[in-house]
Amino acid sequence: MPLLENLHLNKTDVEVLGGVLDIRDTGFQAKDQERFVFLHEQCLHKAAIHTAGFSYSAGLKYKLACAQLVLHFDSKYKELYEPALEDGVHMVRVPATDEGVEEKEFFDYSAPKIKKVVEAALSSKTNNLPSIAAAGQQFALTQLSPEGLSCYWYGVLLKYGELYFTEQTEAQKRAFEEQHAIRD
Repeated sequence: MPLLENLHLNKTDVEVLGGVLDIRDTGFQAKDQERFVFLHEQCLHKAAIHTAGFSYSAGLKYKLACAQLVLHFDSKYKELYEPALEDGVHMVRVPATDEGVEEKEFFDYSAPKIKKVVEAALSSKTNNLPSIAAAGQQFALTQLSPEGLSCYWYGVLLKYGELYFTEQTEAQKRAFEEQHAIRD
C-alpha cells in the first residue's frame, strides 16, 4: 500500500493509474477505529483494492458483490472460489508476494493494465457498470449464492467419497502403516 499511497501523495496517480486514488486503511485493527468503514459504505466506491493484509481476508466476495472494479493483489491465502475468477473478466489481478509488490513489475506490467481498465470505465458515456465489475458481481451472485455453494460442497463430498471408498494399493497401505506405526 505504501507504493499506492505515494502515487496519491505525489499526485501521479492519474498519470500512472488513470484515476485519483483514495487510499486508506478501512480499519482492520482496533486501534484504527476512527477510520473504520462499514461494508455498505465501502460499496459506495466504484473500485476497490483487495489485499490479504496480515492473513486471510474474506472481503473479496463482498467487493465483487458490490459491483466494484476489484484490483486483486496476489496472496498466499485463497478463497475456495478464487481459481474460478479470471483476470480481466471478474477482477484485475496484480502480482504480489508476501513482502509486497515488486516496483519494476508493478510499473512495467500492472500499472498500464490498471490504467487501461480505469480509463475505459471513466470514459464510458453511460452509467453502466464496467464490464469487469458487472462480471464480478454476476459471479458473486451466482457462484457464491447458497445454491452455488451447495453445488460446490456437493461436488467436494462426492469426490471425497470416491477417494474414501477407493481400494488402497499395497504401497499406500505400507506407507500409511509406516507413517502411523507405534514407536517404542
